[in-house]
Amino acid sequence: MAWHDMQTPLTVIRGSAELLLRQLSQPESDLARSKNAAAMIVKHADGLAELLTMLFDVSCLEAGVLAISRWPTELTAVVREVADGLRTANGHDIRVIATDGVDGEWDERRIRQVVTCLLSNAVKYSANGSSVTVAVTADERSATVSVRDEGIGLDEAERARLFQRGFRADAARKIAGRGLGLYLSRGIVGIHGGRMWAESAGHGRGSTFSFSLPRHAEDPATPTTSTT
Repeated sequence: MAWHDMQTPLTVIRGSAELLLRQLSQPESDLARSKNAAAMIVKHADGLAELLTMLFDVSCLEAGVLAISRWPTELTAVVREVADGLRTANGHDIRVIATDGVDGEWDERRIRQVVTCLLSNAVKYSANGSSVTVAVTADERSATVSVRDEGIGLDEAERARLFQRGFRADAARKIAGRGLGLYLSRGIVGIHGGRMWAESAGHGRGSTFSFSLPRHAEDPATPTTSTT
């Protein structure tokens, strides 16, 4: 799977580099084409680096050596920043329902990674112009983030396998993806002592992905029995 995913960016990077080299070798090079070739190299090199980082993280997770660095973190601020970044890059209506001051002892970089995964998936698997709602709630012991979309939805069998490595629902296979993001995200949440789950009323009826984190390292996450 990894080799297959690497083929496209490697091919584009090499082709764009060859084009750029030819352009720069000509006495009167086409500046626009050169810039486009350079931009393609940067884009696909970034994508390849992201894939390799993901594979490394998954390997560390499965080996039991994926480390986290806890630090006082304001969860609402992280969620708002991720939502703002995605909102400017696509045509979805991303709404954040949260109060400030939801803080805890977490690895901010890893939690940002989880929030980005859930929000990116909500955007990816929903029609342009649809709404995505992110809610942040908390009590004294735990904090919960829920991402609700109006997308492809899931049936019961898909929900049962959703967090397995490499699993992709039938409707999701039409869209580019690796089936690693949710697997890694659930692992990150688990290392924090939390839990992640999904809810959906069925195909075409949207989904809600949630995770709960203990606000302090010694506390367990608030349990949930919701799997519908």
